[in-house]
Amino acid sequence: MNSKPQTPCSHSTKCSGRDLYASVGYQPVVAAAAAGDKRAFTEIVYRFRGMASAIARRWFDDNGLVEDAVQEAFLTAYANLSGLRNPQAFPAWFRKVLDSCCNRLKQKQIQMALDHGGALEDLAATTPDPYEQMVRYQTREMVAATLDALDGVAREACIQRYILGLSYKEIASALQVPEGTIKRRLHDVRNKIIKAFQRNDDPAIRVGYLPISDHILAMVSHCINRGRLKIQLRKFLSWSSLASSLESDLLDAAFVMAPIAMALRNKGVPIVYVMDGHHDGSAITVRKDMDLNRIWMTANRVGLPYAISTHSILFADMVGIYRETEPSAIKTRYLGPSYLINSLINREIDAFCCAEPWNTKAAIEGAGTILARSKDFHPGHICCIVAVREDFLKKHGDRVRSYLRLLLSTSEYLAADFKRSAKIQELYTGVSANIIMHVLQNHEITFNEIMPDRGRMEALMHLAVRTGILEGPCNIDTFLCNSIV
Repeated sequence: MNSKPQTPCSHSTKCSGRDLYASVGYQPVVAAAAAGDKRAFTEIVYRFRGMASAIARRWFDDNGLVEDAVQEAFLTAYANLSGLRNPQAFPAWFRKVLDSCCNRLKQKQIQMALDHGGALEDLAATTPDPYEQMVRYQTREMVAATLDALDGVAREACIQRYILGLSYKEIASALQVPEGTIKRRLHDVRNKIIKAFQRNDDPAIRVGYLPISDHILAMVSHCINRGRLKIQLRKFLSWSSLASSLESDLLDAAFVMAPIAMALRNKGVPIVYVMDGHHDGSAITVRKDMDLNRIWMTANRVGLPYAISTHSILFADMVGIYRETEPSAIKTRYLGPSYLINSLINREIDAFCCAEPWNTKAAIEGAGTILARSKDFHPGHICCIVAVREDFLKKHGDRVRSYLRLLLSTSEYLAADFKRSAKIQELYTGVSANIIMHVLQNHEITFNEIMPDRGRMEALMHLAVRTGILEGPCNIDTFLCNSIV
């Protein structure tokens, strides 16, 4: 799903519409929203978000995908609500919108996995044999070309196995063919696909990123790339989705928070740290009406973008939450960056800690006050890094080297032209270039000296273990790879 600006809203403390609409039924609220009252639509989101999340969870196990689907559904509803003639029909109408968004996102996930050389998911609960493991790496075009050369049982068996994910038994029953015949036909086709793969190795590098200023190098480098390097850049709206794709080999590389990368490495995912994505760039933002002198005595609901995150580490360290201390009364909610501002406005959280440009956006639009920046209490800290899968690096070292050199030249480009770089990020994220310019011009985030640094990584790792964000240390000797460029 494409990232879009937040639903327009007046950012006063009454913006949520609770004072105006809390005591009335949903029909007048829907009518007011359809007539253009943005506070009324915020009330609709407040009332129906729980229902929407419950429905989306029937489609997805991944909380990040649930979040993406719900966000897209509300944005779609906001854009089309004026066409709803009967306010009483809103729940059923919104359910159809949500189901449509869920279905579109589900198909997009499958399509992207196939188009980008990702896994052909074995949806049937069976373990693929070595041949099928090879098939999982092929592109959709390659598989389609092979299927086009088939007919009859072989073609239908391949579609049902590799596209629909049915078991051998289910396919045999559907086609009225012995199961042994199905296995033999599929075995022959797999060999053809393997040979096609050996002739058609995709020259692209698949890179994942989030729509945050931490990852502006990914966006600008993709935009200004004029060389022979082919980059397939994939945007994610949640850290869970990006981490899952990196783990599942749907990405070759990713701009990812260092704690997530270390946790994946500890889990056995073969990724290595090859470059810093940036330094600094995070902040803690609180509601406008909070007493800053008593903030941590009154603010007990804090939004964070992910449990295993740099922001969880920084926040825990700032307020003194360590593994050996007593449990804190502060409650955390894990929300994608695009939800944090609205949650602050709706008084569902008292503060949030996340990457730019969301803190600056909240401050400029009057939704919150920036309490502290990460550069003020951990200057020059590492946050997001570039991680690469080891198997891809071993096979395509030259491609990785070219990409890292492009990132280094992009950091120089960015430093020389904030205005152009901010405009590029606006195109990739939907966040106003003026807000991004404010972040860059004030050096809230920096992109110098981004070659991998053992000392910075070890410092963050020790703090992650101390605050309980990581269960144990990561082996830096095997994780760090600084000899590529």
